[in-house]
Amino acid sequence: MNLCLLLLFLNIACLWANSGIEDRILQEREARLEAIGGDFNPLRETSRTSALAGAEIRPSGIELTDPSLRTRSYSLQEVIQMALTQSKELKQAQLEQNIHKHRERLASDFQKLNVDVISGYNRADNSGQDPRTALNRSVMDLTNLENSFYAGMEASLPIYDSGRGVAKNRIAEYETAIVGWETKKSQMELLLDVARSFMVQIQMREEIALLELEVELGKERVNEAQRVNRDDRMPLELLKLQLELRQNEDELALRRIQEQNLRFKFKNQIGLEETTEYGLLKQAKTKILSEPLAGLRAILMEFSPDLKILELREKIVRERYLIANTNQQPEVDLLSKATYARHNEKTASDEVRWLVGVEFGLNILDGKKTRNLRRIENDSQSILAHEKELVLNRLTIELSESFQRYVEGQNRVDANAKQLKLARSILFEGEERFRQNRILRQELLEVRISYRKALYQYYSVLKDMILAKLQVFALIGKLDETIF
Repeated sequence: MNLCLLLLFLNIACLWANSGIEDRILQEREARLEAIGGDFNPLRETSRTSALAGAEIRPSGIELTDPSLRTRSYSLQEVIQMALTQSKELKQAQLEQNIHKHRERLASDFQKLNVDVISGYNRADNSGQDPRTALNRSVMDLTNLENSFYAGMEASLPIYDSGRGVAKNRIAEYETAIVGWETKKSQMELLLDVARSFMVQIQMREEIALLELEVELGKERVNEAQRVNRDDRMPLELLKLQLELRQNEDELALRRIQEQNLRFKFKNQIGLEETTEYGLLKQAKTKILSEPLAGLRAILMEFSPDLKILELREKIVRERYLIANTNQQPEVDLLSKATYARHNEKTASDEVRWLVGVEFGLNILDGKKTRNLRRIENDSQSILAHEKELVLNRLTIELSESFQRYVEGQNRVDANAKQLKLARSILFEGEERFRQNRILRQELLEVRISYRKALYQYYSVLKDMILAKLQVFALIGKLDETIF
């Protein structure tokens, strides 16, 4: 009896000692994971930034450096700056904005003092027919002399035009502002496109790495099935494995072609030559989205480019309505003219004349032109008001959907982060066992594939969340280079 109790006590002690050793091994591995976590963690969204960092799987083990670092690699912030610098569309938009600024100054110049220099030379035939115009006759007050010459200056200054000039100046200002908002809208679309291409490339690279592992595992399984079945007949299981391998190989080839096309487009976006190789640093920082949905709607009402453009178009229509009203209102201009004229044969015919006065104009009948113009502008105002309401509803819905995708993405990222951490622990355990020859290569490949799937899924949900956040910034008119 005592001997049995002694043996039982010894077994319990051995189990306790073994459990303690296993706990220490797990703690050491967890410490190693935490030590390299800054380099090993993939794209991670925190309360302040989003960070990208990846790990490449190799047959010999895990490489914690990005192989793209052998070439020039760019961060998201760098490619954003490069795209803004070399974008031909933005440069053209800037030139158009400069043109409208010049037109704005030109509209105001018409309300300023205008001075012209006038001169002329006339010759009359002997029959008394004078080729000079009636205007020249009234200016110089000359008879049908043989030869005559005149020179002088004219000046005019609008005094009162019933607000027509001010309305034209405002229209020019509003058109310049519209071009500015359209340029901002084009810039935000460019930033969204570049950020999307950047993240899709990283996601696609992970998908290609996953497919490469699946192809490698498929080859291992096919080879093993061929070794097991040495008869002349093709067993059904082997045919299924070969079909699965061929499908994975075709999918891998397709993804590589898609990656090449995406990289070619991306090079054009950031201004790289076609032959230039580049890498993408898995570091992506974006500004936090701290406003609630109600606050975002208020910002949208105030800063949305689409709404701003419609508001400016409404102001232009109101100014055009004012101009239409001035068609039958008085206009007053200040005129001044000084003229010197002489007859070449008779010096006594020299004459200097000064003219200073006010010109008054008023249209009293133009058919129904003014009334029709008023109706056109009134209908235009109604159309723009209806269009603004439709655009506001559309933007509000898009904002709510994008914000909801962002919130859901945060929850999905948290869940996938836990799954990725577990898959990473399993990966390290599999690598350790493979080095100790405790598992086969196929089992190691299966572990690596599980980790790659978790990593790819994490990239996918995080990409969707970040793009949803950037879409929110774009809708409220706040997406610029400072967001990255």
